[in-house]
Amino acid sequence: MNVLCSDGEIWFCGLYKADNFIGPYAGKKIHNFILKYPQLYPYIGSTRFKYVASGANFTVGVALNGDTYEWGWTYRQTHYSTRHSQLLLSRGLLPRKVSIPYHMKPSFIACGHVHAVMAVDGRKRSRMVVSWGFNHHGQLGQGNTITREKPKRIKKLPDNVVMLACGAFHSVALTEDHKVYCWGRNNSGQCADTICDDILTPKRVKFFDSLSTRDGIIHIGCGTYHTIAITKSGTAYTWGSGDRHQLGLGEEVDSVLSPRVVSSPIDPQYGKYIGAWG
Repeated sequence: MNVLCSDGEIWFCGLYKADNFIGPYAGKKIHNFILKYPQLYPYIGSTRFKYVASGANFTVGVALNGDTYEWGWTYRQTHYSTRHSQLLLSRGLLPRKVSIPYHMKPSFIACGHVHAVMAVDGRKRSRMVVSWGFNHHGQLGQGNTITREKPKRIKKLPDNVVMLACGAFHSVALTEDHKVYCWGRNNSGQCADTICDDILTPKRVKFFDSLSTRDGIIHIGCGTYHTIAITKSGTAYTWGSGDRHQLGLGEEVDSVLSPRVVSSPIDPQYGKYIGAWG
């Protein structure tokens, strides 16, 4: 967990480990350790940040001067490059500067297991979304499953994205006109598609097209394998994996392939924001 303080410092705590899911150290004995209490992140010097987002095993931060950095499990094995100098996470990875294309200004970020999506703005109020990182399920939205070390524009998204969210291996975008787009892993229906296991480019969730413009989607969030959206009036919709009641539907269900309304005793007017994982 990372906490961004009002003065731009970043404090962190939790399990500090090498990820055994991917990479050259899979299956090897790695010494992990747990930070039980928050402490100041020691490797950023005097740099102060205005945005920070954490995935399962890495973090992306945008400094006050607009520079973007990532740290944690940033080794992403591909068929075209290998980082022989990469340090183990258990020994502390130094922040790596991320090159943002077209000299655009970072606006907001979301992180998944080991991938990131970021909205960036140009001089003429133009906006695009870029992505980079692990891509075995198409979670970068680039139309392929090639892992990327550097950010690249997601061409299939409109230029009015106002919010981003990531699950472990899927990504979600919300536009200014209340449209929801999903892409990436869809093994539990978390991308609201009934046909494909992996969605390689952003696909609009047509279910929400029937909502009144007066009560459109205003907030999105993701768990590991599920997705949440909330309307202006506070109505919450969930879809994806619900095998641990994480969808709030009152039942355990392996896969929900289309958004369903969450029945809750809480007054809808108070349901405005989302936080999810698991």
